[in-house]
Amino acid sequence: MSERWYVLSCIPRKERVIYHQLRDQGFDVYYPYLVARTSSPNMLKIEPYFPGYVFVRVDSDKIALNTFKWMPMVEGLVCVAGLPAFIPDRIVHAIHRKLWK
Repeated sequence: MSERWYVLSCIPRKERVIYHQLRDQGFDVYYPYLVARTSSPNMLKIEPYFPGYVFVRVDSDKIALNTFKWMPMVEGLVCVAGLPAFIPDRIVHAIHRKLWK
């Protein structure tokens, strides 16, 4: 089986921490976010586009998908009918294009 994108459910507001943890472990991770202005003219705020979720690209032949269930601040992969649901590459790329056009 080839690599696929999966949605990882995590504690809201911890998406960036999870992103860095997974990236440091060698995973391909996507954390969609928006940059917003604050009331202070010199400050910007990062807001997750999907609060409580990050995308992780995994080859399920090489990595057991239940690996993510036991990570701190992570609830596990989003499942449909008891199976981890994958997201087509084109959807992840479309999200990226929408946010950074």
